[in-house]
Amino acid sequence: MSKQKPDNNGRRSTTRHTLIRQWDMLRLVPVEPNMISYQKLCDELRKMDDYRDITANTVRRNMEDIACLEIFPLVIDTTAKPHQCWWSKDFGLGLPVMDLPELLALYMMEQYLKQLLPATLFQTLRGTFSRARNTLDSFKRKNPHARWIDKVRAVPPSQPMAAPAGGNLDAYDLLMKALHDDKQVRVMYCPAHEVAPKEYILHPLGLILRPPSLYLAASAWHYPDVLLYALHRFTQVEILDDKVVAPAGFDLDRQIEQGLADFGERIDPIDIELRVSDWLFHYLKETPLAVRGMPPVSTQKIDEPPEADGRYRVRARVNDTWQLRWWILSQGAGVEVVSPPALRDEIAGQLKTAAAIYP
Repeated sequence: MSKQKPDNNGRRSTTRHTLIRQWDMLRLVPVEPNMISYQKLCDELRKMDDYRDITANTVRRNMEDIACLEIFPLVIDTTAKPHQCWWSKDFGLGLPVMDLPELLALYMMEQYLKQLLPATLFQTLRGTFSRARNTLDSFKRKNPHARWIDKVRAVPPSQPMAAPAGGNLDAYDLLMKALHDDKQVRVMYCPAHEVAPKEYILHPLGLILRPPSLYLAASAWHYPDVLLYALHRFTQVEILDDKVVAPAGFDLDRQIEQGLADFGERIDPIDIELRVSDWLFHYLKETPLAVRGMPPVSTQKIDEPPEADGRYRVRARVNDTWQLRWWILSQGAGVEVVSPPALRDEIAGQLKTAAAIYP
């Protein structure tokens, strides 16, 4: 009787399937202080087409096999009933080994994101950045290219602002889940300039990072208006069974282009005409005024040579937002609004009020 040869192709296929399943499991494991049970992992995997028949015992065996390797920062609490697992917050996710370009990129991301992300969100990335820094430190002793990190820094071009204090990480997690699942939420939210939170029913539609704060774009109750809600001002969040009802034709990119992220009050951009000083003329030639988009779109035109008083006339289409007003006021005597007349009167009124404070 002839012996049957091993089916190496079949073995490779089984091994590949097991590795993919284990990787999908690891992606579902939360970072400390959050945790997940084997049964919950099983339930989440069953939502995927490839794992509809998976059992909790299979999940348990796979997770314990991975933990025994001791190359992943995976923690399993076998004293809990049911057993719980999580990623250690002192280590990063991702592959156990990263090459030098990846480590350098992560280091630069940390320097930049530290100044942009709210503290509660940045905290979830702490382990990844910590592992990159520690590995780079060891590289610096034997690889001169790693010392590049001592020569490069990321500095935002605006006045530094500290990220909002406080913030409810549980509320943040629930809002992210509701946004992902297209579910309405009942929340307690404290608007700016108020001392007590109020109850809202919100339809989460998008997430916008506007440093140093993170905002939820949402409509409230049955109203079609899409507004921004700062994540650090949510105190309680309850996910409802009702599906989100988006305003007709809602598109997040379109809303941003219309000025949502800059606290716009009008949907359509406006055409402005300015007279600017010589130093601002040179600045605007390099970085023109634009309508927000991806990327920003500029229609700016500057008349040259300058007028008799040395000022340059600038015309551009811009979003009609608070951000526009902040920018104009920040230039002081460097800019004069010529049109539209309503904006000119508004800026003039604010400058007169400001001047009265400094007699």
